Amino acid sequence: MPTPRSVPTITVREMESMKSTYQSQISSLTATLSGRAAEVESLKKAVADAERRVGEAQEQVREETSAREHAEREKSDWERRGVEVEDVLRSIREEVFKSDKEREELLRKLEESDRRAEEAEARVAENETRALEAENKIVDQSIMTTADSGDKGPRYTAEEVQRQIDEKVATLCRELHVVYKKKHETKVAALKKSYESKAEKKHVELTHKVEELSKQIEDLQARKNDALAGSLPEGFDPHATANREADLRRLEEQNSELEQQKTRLASLAGEIEAARAERTQLLQELENERREKGELVAAVDEMLSLQATEAATPRQQAVVEDFRRSVSGANATPRARPENSSGPSEFRSSGIGKPSGLRGPGFGFGGGTAGESRIGRGAGASGVNGSGAPGVPKSRMMSNIERMGMSGRGQE
Repeated sequence: MPTPRSVPTITVREMESMKSTYQSQISSLTATLSGRAAEVESLKKAVADAERRVGEAQEQVREETSAREHAEREKSDWERRGVEVEDVLRSIREEVFKSDKEREELLRKLEESDRRAEEAEARVAENETRALEAENKIVDQSIMTTADSGDKGPRYTAEEVQRQIDEKVATLCRELHVVYKKKHETKVAALKKSYESKAEKKHVELTHKVEELSKQIEDLQARKNDALAGSLPEGFDPHATANREADLRRLEEQNSELEQQKTRLASLAGEIEAARAERTQLLQELENERREKGELVAAVDEMLSLQATEAATPRQQAVVEDFRRSVSGANATPRARPENSSGPSEFRSSGIGKPSGLRGPGFGFGGGTAGESRIGRGAGASGVNGSGAPGVPKSRMMSNIERMGMSGRGQE
């Protein structure tokens, strides 16, 4: 039969301290988990921000590449148009060269016509000389005939006749020279005027054509500038290609930073999983402790039933009531103890020490035979817990309860 000294007790203070300890542990784990979750969220935001920056950098690189391709296409187009303009200018130069060549040909023809005119003048002079010679012959014949006919007129000597002939020939030559010179000057002036008008007309046409081509080039240049200004992004400098290497290096650094953030996020996720597993284990241990308390309450109820069936002393009843109040105080609001403190004081003065606390899980009272008390089991069950699993040690309180039951059976 259990004695009051053999009944272990657990105070409300110890139960509350254990409860506060577990609650503080749970609160600290919850706070740690919340901090880790906040850190994970911040890392997720940082990774998202890094991905956004990487996407923006890639988009900027794509825009720069497209602008570069567009500029290259514009450059090739302008090169093609420049080749066309060069072809047009080359054709204009060829036309100018051809006109110069025609002008030289016309000048050569003019010189040839002058030479022919001089040759014609020489032939005319020769013909005049022949005519003078023929006239001299006629004069000689007339003089001879007049001399033969008698002294009817004045006689001329040969020198006078020759002088008169020379004067007439010189006069005729001067008149012919004046006439041919005037004719030649008129012809040269007409040809010069004609060639000058043709050259002036050709020059005006070529000047207009060059002006039109210059305007077309300016228009195309303006269109090119407008196209480049419309296609390139804002703030893009086509000549500032030296910054591309720096942008690429910065992009690589951002990618490496993103990889580091991902690695750190994975490690933090592992730590969070470990913390969650630890929290789950602690909750399981707390649940086992609660189940152990319930079994302890069942053991107390069995002790009360033994108290009701057996004749117990008032001191034993007071000890049992005090034990029941101390156990039931863990699940209900603690109440003031009765002023009869002789039972607890005697219990505290006994050789049984206070339990230091509840042990781990794997503790129970089940598995006994029907009709056998869970308190008064034999010593053979001391190495087996309530669930039948061997090797798991029992708590100090349960050992005391079993000893109390064994002592009660020995007294019987």
